[in-house]
Amino acid sequence: MKIINFNISQFRNIKHLNLKPSEQVNLFYGDNAQGKTNILEAIYYLSTGRSFRAKQDGDCIPHNSGNNIPSIISAKINRIEGDIRIVIHLSKNEKVVTINQKKINKLSLLWGKFPTVLFIPDDIQIIKGNPQRRRRFLDTSIGQIHSQYLIYLQRYDFIIRERNALLKSIKDIKAVKNQISIWDKQLIEIGTEILFQRNAMTKKIAEYFAQSYNTISSSKENAELIYTLSFEKEFFAHKKSAYEIYKTILEENLKSDLKIGYTQIGPHRDDFDILLDGKSAKYFSSQGQQKSSILALKMAEIYYMNQEKGEMPVLLIDDLSSELDDKRLLNFLELLGEGIQTFITSITLIQSIKSNFSTSSFKIKNGEIT
Repeated sequence: MKIINFNISQFRNIKHLNLKPSEQVNLFYGDNAQGKTNILEAIYYLSTGRSFRAKQDGDCIPHNSGNNIPSIISAKINRIEGDIRIVIHLSKNEKVVTINQKKINKLSLLWGKFPTVLFIPDDIQIIKGNPQRRRRFLDTSIGQIHSQYLIYLQRYDFIIRERNALLKSIKDIKAVKNQISIWDKQLIEIGTEILFQRNAMTKKIAEYFAQSYNTISSSKENAELIYTLSFEKEFFAHKKSAYEIYKTILEENLKSDLKIGYTQIGPHRDDFDILLDGKSAKYFSSQGQQKSSILALKMAEIYYMNQEKGEMPVLLIDDLSSELDDKRLLNFLELLGEGIQTFITSITLIQSIKSNFSTSSFKIKNGEIT
């Protein structure tokens, strides 16, 4: 997977940018607030149809642009399945996505066409933050490979909201049983699909995560990745029996769910943990160990996507110099080899990268390549 060329127009502080990037490492450097991250954000938009920074698309449109001037991002992508061109128009009230000049009506149709792996400073919260961050990591990775998975997530979220609303509005257990069974049937089917796919991904990346951690950190620590269910592990023995386990536990928890007003088990309550020598990295690891863990997790994500798609995703690394020392970075990039196209932002031009890899460097000032 490679970006052959991309164009950005009226996106944040970037008025116009046309670039034919290197097939290997592309380094964008310069002072803060010059537009380096905006370039990565634009590439990520082409992958997922959304920003990794802004909650609303309108935040990416320059404030001084006219109401009729959209932000436009486009790229030609080289893939094994065949080259495609993705174009995104962002206006104050609308987002239009086209693939090979054909408009798509759902973002799920974009996901998987151009997979990316993103590393940003805030990713340390995957380890230190709440379980929702870790679930989002799994969901974003799986969603870029299996677009149907996104539909499962959307449907599951809707069902959980409706079930919780029912639990809050009806306090009589006999009355609620009659109505909640309709939601529970859908919850079991869709929830099981989500759980099985999350578990499958975790199993596939666990060994590679451990190997990558040791290489990146130059450590002999035993690193593990463990997926934790909100109910027993026997759930994954067989999908048919999983339905019955899910149904039984929902029934057993109904009285308690009714008391507190929300659903206590399911994909929305699951988590995974990173263990170093048997201890949770969230509580018992140094900052350096946590950074190594995140890099290893991203390496495992790249491995997973390559295994599932048959080609490497594009890697995006933001704010490199503030997060990684040269040794960990070089160990990480050496794991990648030459098969992955990488885009890196940094405040300074990092000589160690230029000395060790085929690199195209671009100085960014006021949203322009100087």
